[in-house]
Amino acid sequence: MDYAVKKDRSTSPPKYMIFFKGRDADAITAAFQEYIGPEAAPGDPDLRAGTAGAVQGYGPEHRGEGTKEGAGAVRQVNLKKYVLPNLPYLFVGLYATKLGQAWRLSSGMEFADKVLHLMDGFATAFQSAAPSFHPSDLLVGLCCGAGLRLAVYIKGKNAKKYRHGTEYGSARWGTAKDIQPFVDPVFENNAILTQTEQITMNNRPKDPKTARNKNFLIIGGSGSGKTRFWLKPNLMQCDSETYPCSFVVTDPKGSIVVECGKMLRRKGYRIKIMNTINFKKSHHYNPFSYIHSEKDILKLVNCLIVNTKGEGGKSGDDFWLKARCCFIRHSSATSTTRPRRRNRTSPRCWR
Repeated sequence: MDYAVKKDRSTSPPKYMIFFKGRDADAITAAFQEYIGPEAAPGDPDLRAGTAGAVQGYGPEHRGEGTKEGAGAVRQVNLKKYVLPNLPYLFVGLYATKLGQAWRLSSGMEFADKVLHLMDGFATAFQSAAPSFHPSDLLVGLCCGAGLRLAVYIKGKNAKKYRHGTEYGSARWGTAKDIQPFVDPVFENNAILTQTEQITMNNRPKDPKTARNKNFLIIGGSGSGKTRFWLKPNLMQCDSETYPCSFVVTDPKGSIVVECGKMLRRKGYRIKIMNTINFKKSHHYNPFSYIHSEKDILKLVNCLIVNTKGEGGKSGDDFWLKARCCFIRHSSATSTTRPRRRNRTSPRCWR
């Protein structure tokens, strides 16, 4: 069923009128049976009578009939929706009848004579401000009003979506109210952006609209405070019990591990350092400990060849490249298949 709701403000308190439309009266009556109930409480208004009247007014056998109040409400809705927006075009059409009247009052029978005396016709037509109701003048006014309405319709249908007042962009500096939905109530569960702004490390917040990735790009010159004011405060967020995480930090100066290493150890972190300048101060590992099958050997050999081939594509004939691959593969397979002995390192050929 189709329905419409109208609020009547003429009474206090206001009344709400609901109009229903269905194929037949029996369908609407059956729909109201569950709401009305078999028996009404004493003192309650008789809803059956009102429902029967509304159904009778909108049934197919009484189409076009109904209560006067309901019909007036329907006419009022149609008046606001269709007539009021078109009133300006009606006024334009009425005053456009002056064009037809001026042409009609111009002396002459030929087109050239009409154009020559058209100004005299305008002077005669505009002696009175009232529109002309001559049939030909009304036809001219109707064409002008309809043409203007059609032009406005086509213009509005093909109009672009403009945001007036934001022609130069709508970007602005954010406030504390803007960032508040993205902040976790527990301070330790946030990634620190600034002194007053944070963003939660929860990948699935309660409101999915506030879910954001955790990628940050910090741009600044040397000595601008990228490490002091952003990296170190986020390393200090290592005590989050809800979202524990590991850190991979690039430390070209070697100062971060000295300043933050003891703090991370107190929080239970294991620190591994890869020093490519002084290998004596660097952690290392034996790749042969991770070889368990022939596929692992191929992965290791390919990794070594790719990282030692050099830049610029081919470094020589493919024959020597394939020969080196076969030699390393055979040596790796031999070293992994030999029985292990105590205090035994990798074969000399691999060294």
